[in-house]
Amino acid sequence: AQRDVVINAGDLVQLEQPDIVMEKLTNFVDRQERIAVDVPIDVLQSYVGTYTARDRGLTVMLDGNHLMAQAPGQATAQLFAESRTKFFFRTSDAEVEFSKDSAGRLRAVIYQDGETIKATRM
Repeated sequence: AQRDVVINAGDLVQLEQPDIVMEKLTNFVDRQERIAVDVPIDVLQSYVGTYTARDRGLTVMLDGNHLMAQAPGQATAQLFAESRTKFFFRTSDAEVEFSKDSAGRLRAVIYQDGETIKATRM
């Protein structure tokens, strides 16, 4: 195969599977372009807490006027509001939706990798 070298073009990387790289890059760019809406600080504050389900957990905290979330063993990441109750990450395909269960307890429904996880606030 012929390879061209461009002088002063930075690092050269040969891609063994360019389709996979392009798919991941496209998904990343799409997440960055999602539109976030403003949610009142009192609504954001009401979501703060630790949510657990089975062997999984999610800690939601307020940093200024932004919700942040952290799963065990993961880095803290900002949640962006799609609506007053539904939030998304720009760092992954995961989404979080806050609601109350039939007993009135707040829960976080986490959508990730085709899975739906209903976590109750502790």
